[in-house]
Amino acid sequence: MRLLTSIASVAAMAGAASAQYFTIDFSNQFNDIRNTLVNGFTMPFGPQMFTHGSNLVPVAMSTTGESGFWSWSGYAAAGGTDNPVSLDVPVNLHGVVSVFTLINTYWGNPDSNGLASVTFNATGGLSQTFVLVGGVHIRDYNQNPMYTNTINGTTTQQVFDNGRNQRLDMQRFDLDAAFAHETLTSIVISDYGANNVQRVIVTGITAMVPAPAALPLLAGAGVLGARRRR
Repeated sequence: MRLLTSIASVAAMAGAASAQYFTIDFSNQFNDIRNTLVNGFTMPFGPQMFTHGSNLVPVAMSTTGESGFWSWSGYAAAGGTDNPVSLDVPVNLHGVVSVFTLINTYWGNPDSNGLASVTFNATGGLSQTFVLVGGVHIRDYNQNPMYTNTINGTTTQQVFDNGRNQRLDMQRFDLDAAFAHETLTSIVISDYGANNVQRVIVTGITAMVPAPAALPLLAGAGVLGARRRR
């Protein structure tokens, strides 16, 4: 586990120093409008730039108005039922080392483990899943004492505040080193919540690929890992 962490850290440093960002368009799967949110009319739309750590991340948010589809939500996908649902986003981008997402929830569920996850699939049979824990990686969009108001502040950071107690958070996922040499084919966000129990809202996805100058550093990380393993 330490080995993977050290390699991912090198990849992250390479990306922060020199990277290319690719916004992922999944607007054809949007199913929810801003007006379903408290003060939804204040939420951003259209091209945005958000700061996450040392990264200035472009995000292609919905270009529609208040009554147009603005996000993908588990609640809307489930039709108000308690059924599990998922968002399957095709990517087909080579050399992705990190992915940024804008994910919040309708209803917070503190310390929940297993109600939502993000899976990254790539060529070469690669697949990596991150479980989203309430109060750590995701939280309610609405700052309501009844729900969840904490995040870890590292991999998940607040990137938008409308000044009316509503917010948006951005997650960063650093993929295993092997993904840098393969094509990321899809991202699957799974929602196992229920009515009034969490239910994710996804408003943006951006992939990060190292610029060519950063690739030798990633290759060096692989060699370093092999030496440590021996």
